[in-house]
Order: sequence, then structure tokens, then C-alpha cells
Amino acid sequence: MKTLLIWDQFGEDDLRLYVIEDAPEWLVKCHQQYINAGAMTKEVDGFLSRINDALCETPEYYNNPDDALAGAWVQFKLNTSEIVDLTGPFQVVISGFVP
Repeated sequence: MKTLLIWDQFGEDDLRLYVIEDAPEWLVKCHQQYINAGAMTKEVDGFLSRINDALCETPEYYNNPDDALAGAWVQFKLNTSEIVDLTGPFQVVISGFVP
């Protein structure tokens, strides 16, 4: 199923949207979870790190450059300066980063 990932980088006025065609099943465990936002399981913390790497546009900032997801979702970023037409069923995951 397609996943609309809403990635919010608090404090940076930077809300990013991604449509991920075949998102891994664990992505939904990150809904309403934020990097640096307090108590979470080690599993979710690891998943958030993978998402962060998958969305990272600069390879030298990858936490784990050997992860197959590192940089892989950059291509799915939506241009939000225009109206985006989304069709079909989606699951929505809201997550992000708190500095």
C-alpha cells in the first residue's frame, strides 16, 4: 500500500511530504514518534534512524551508510510548492525530528 509520510523537522520550518510506494511494514510503528522526543522503544528508535537516513540527501550524514534504505526515499519527496494530486488508498504516517 502507498504511504504518505509527513516528516516534520520542528524548529526548522520544514515540513516534507513523501509518497512511498512499497513502504516497509515497520513504518507504521513510527506514526507520531519523533527523533529526540523522549521515551520510545529501542526498536522504534532504530526505525526512526532508518527513516532519517532514507530521507537524507547528503551521504556523509547517513547514520548507517551500509543500510540499503540510506538515501533511497529522497526520490519520493513531493514538491509542495504546487498542488499535489494524490489518488488511490494511502496510509498516513506522521513523524519527524525534534532538535
